[in-house]
Amino acid sequence: MKEEMVNSMYELLRDRGSDLYIQYADYDHCDVHFHQCVELVLLEAGEMIVTVNGKSRSFKNGEKGLAFIASYDIHHILRSSDSKILICIIPVFFLKSFFAAANELNYQSSYIEDENVIEKVHELLKELMTYKESNLLLVKGVIYTILGLLIESKALKTADVPAPKQLTQKVLEYLNNNFKSKITLETLAEEFNYSKYYFSKIFNQYFACNLATYINMLRATYVATQLNDASTQNIVELAYEAGFDSLRTFYRSFHQLFKISPKNFKKNMYYNNKKEKTV
Repeated sequence: MKEEMVNSMYELLRDRGSDLYIQYADYDHCDVHFHQCVELVLLEAGEMIVTVNGKSRSFKNGEKGLAFIASYDIHHILRSSDSKILICIIPVFFLKSFFAAANELNYQSSYIEDENVIEKVHELLKELMTYKESNLLLVKGVIYTILGLLIESKALKTADVPAPKQLTQKVLEYLNNNFKSKITLETLAEEFNYSKYYFSKIFNQYFACNLATYINMLRATYVATQLNDASTQNIVELAYEAGFDSLRTFYRSFHQLFKISPKNFKKNMYYNNKKEKTV
């Protein structure tokens, strides 16, 4: 199997947009990631392993599988080379009413086991693929029908008391807001009142990388977002602004994440933006 990731740049910028994303997976490589959007991953053929918040579920050949990935769930997918996986990522724009209901939901599992529900969701997702660029109300109606089915499946069930925010989500938010600062296992432990060994374990289990690697991923993504916004700032200035303490670390982290140099990334973004304006 190969590790599968929705392109890191697209993935982490997705929360800023309002476009529905639905298509068959065609990606090469992936690191563990998260976003505020809700994501559905449906296996039609082949095999896949989905890991959400450190808990994995393996779907074998011939088995239809469906995973529901909630906001800020840390996740990644492993898939066989012959797999056919339909991915639907629903932006925040569509989810205001769902988020209001979700405050009273306790997610029992990320994995849907009811075959009838999987079949119904599968049909609706295929329907959504044909509707995605048509009437907004129609698209919204299909999305809420899918989310309603998942709630009825009891994988998402109403709780008497809203589910407490997991520590990992709090850590994610903290890192997302403070990645420009110097953060170590020691400072993180002091911030959250846990031992540094506990946080080391969390990162190995949930993130499949260490703390430094994850923070550098956030920093590299920040630089990429600035380049995407056609910033006139120098790339080196942006790297130091993002919190990198050496250019060597910056270039290595950026290339590991985006498989391209910052200079070529900026050039590609420029031509893509120019192309979009002329369409």
